[in-house]
Amino acid sequence: QKGEEIYATYDKCLDCKNVDNYWGTPEILKDFGFVERHPHRWIFYDHGILVEVNSDYEFDAYFYHDANTVDVDNNDKYTPSEAQLEFLTGELRRLEETW
Repeated sequence: QKGEEIYATYDKCLDCKNVDNYWGTPEILKDFGFVERHPHRWIFYDHGILVEVNSDYEFDAYFYHDANTVDVDNNDKYTPSEAQLEFLTGELRRLEETW
């Protein structure tokens, strides 16, 4: 409608050959220099982890035991594996050290 914002998402692009499974907020910032509106998607493809952060800073986390199946649309949520927990714990420590 007249005066309405034109909005196209880079994150969940419909004709981008399934990049939404491995391309999220950090990649958009790196490639285009901006961060889209929420939800923000943080994808750790090699670890089978996908996190969507909503505008109220609540999040949904998806854990996959086969990294080739990281896909939020199939709505599979698993309990994180020990390796996934170790990875996330290491990332948390790394971030805490930068503060």
